[in-house]
Amino acid sequence: ETRTERYLSTWKRGLMPDPAKRLIAAQAVFKSRDATALPALEGALAKETEARVKKVMLEARAAIILTQPSSKDVDKVEAIAVIRERSDQDARGLLGSLPADLPATVQRTAADAIATIDQYLARWQMVQQVYQSIWANKNQSDSEQPAENALAVVQGIWNRYDTEFQQK
Repeated sequence: ETRTERYLSTWKRGLMPDPAKRLIAAQAVFKSRDATALPALEGALAKETEARVKKVMLEARAAIILTQPSSKDVDKVEAIAVIRERSDQDARGLLGSLPADLPATVQRTAADAIATIDQYLARWQMVQQVYQSIWANKNQSDSEQPAENALAVVQGIWNRYDTEFQQK
């Protein structure tokens, strides 16, 4: 029995009171994209009260929908929107692995989502590089004030970008 199967079995029996374990279970289903998990996942989603856990469950559901040939195109487009919001390497990998024979609408939506995620990741990488450079310079400097000021600037840039990204 795999870890995903254990979590699903526990979900089906309604025996998972710990939100941290529900979160781990949802993450496992996201990674496995196991279609047999969908009924249990949807049942768990209906009962979920923790926002963070529910978000990951929705992402797991979207991942399953995207990988099922029998899913309707409109459901796949909605699933792509959920995955795009995740904006990480796993989301990018999932969207990038979709079959090339999908209908044009789904392909276009996936391509737009990938472009959005790539932009987000590129900016995040840039901010990380600037941050690392500042810390490297801070460690070589006697004064902490310039580094702290620079860190505040980087934080402000990132917060502004993150707000703009969330509004899209």
